Amino acid sequence: MKRICMLVTNDVLNDPRVQKEALGAVKEGFEVIVLGYVSERTKGNTEEIRDGYRIVRLETKIPRRKPATGFMKDLQTEIQYFLWFMDMNRVFAKAVRRFAPDIVHANDLDSLPGSVWGAKRIGAKVLYDAHELWVEMYKHGIWYHKLLFSAFERYGIRNADYTVTVNGSIADIMAGRYKVKKPSVVHNCPWRHPGANGHNLKQKMGIHRDTPLVIYQGRFDYDRGLEELVLAGEYLDKAVLALRGYGSNEADLRRIAEEKGLLDKKVIFLDPVEMSDLVPAIYGADIGVIPYKPVFLDHLLSTPNKLFEYMMAGLSLVANDLPEIKRVIQNHGCGITYENAEPKRIAETINRIAADPDRLEAMKKNSRTAASTRFCWENEMNTLISHYHAMTDGSY
Repeated sequence: MKRICMLVTNDVLNDPRVQKEALGAVKEGFEVIVLGYVSERTKGNTEEIRDGYRIVRLETKIPRRKPATGFMKDLQTEIQYFLWFMDMNRVFAKAVRRFAPDIVHANDLDSLPGSVWGAKRIGAKVLYDAHELWVEMYKHGIWYHKLLFSAFERYGIRNADYTVTVNGSIADIMAGRYKVKKPSVVHNCPWRHPGANGHNLKQKMGIHRDTPLVIYQGRFDYDRGLEELVLAGEYLDKAVLALRGYGSNEADLRRIAEEKGLLDKKVIFLDPVEMSDLVPAIYGADIGVIPYKPVFLDHLLSTPNKLFEYMMAGLSLVANDLPEIKRVIQNHGCGITYENAEPKRIAETINRIAADPDRLEAMKKNSRTAASTRFCWENEMNTLISHYHAMTDGSY
């Protein structure tokens, strides 16, 4: 049995892409070991078996973060992160040599150098899986951060046997930037879901079936357009907005809703659910919203998980006018986009769909059809499986 080591710098518990990749490879007959990172919640659980694959969580000598103060705190933070990055990849390389896989699957740039270093020592193949346009993830990107980590990515991608990423725009940029073959695209889609099976979010919330229900599901972070989305609740005609998730600006969002008199009326906050329940938990809603703002290149070109989760649950879509999201929406007739991320414009876009029940139902049906036939993990995993087999049978 051929062995794959998948490397990722989190504890694996909240990483759906890594979990789907690992399970898909197990189903194909590979032995899979996921090398993750010990978090606060997993300090007493460094090893476990889940869905047929083994998770081994590793520790570093250097902490990922340390408090930084003063006018040089940005530089201090960068230095601390770089020291951790190097130590983490040293630990990864050592673990790869220990487990001696046939394939090393590096999830994102922060595990790529260690994957290459370890693989070179044992003659293994490397697959680089870029979940993001990693060096373009920060609005206030520091030039030396981009310069340094672009060099690591250039080195790693040129030493990888295959590279995959999450959409065509990011693939084009990586190919042009690093002068390599265009990476394959593996969209971050959910497994095909059988249907509602009794799940109905409106019923659980006590909302009348004829009231349009709009939902945002995901992290509550800054620069995602969530402040404007909450303020849009003031201008919604018939629809109700629900937000489900957690994150750094949840308190601010609740405060905005309360100050505007919207909290628990037009804007309702829901408790998070387990990752495995993300799709069934939104059955019964009508519109899934993606208000991301293009404040940096990675956001501009994103195709977030929620896009395909909304579609799998049969929701129509309302989204900011970002190119990859817009392409999916237009090609499959499953929603509309807006160009001005002001609260009134967001509300106008939602009201336009909500006021036309026939159009809304058609979009919902188109979403579900596209997700079930095209944008599901069963299809996306085929690309990875073909690369795995090519690397292990020598045909690549």
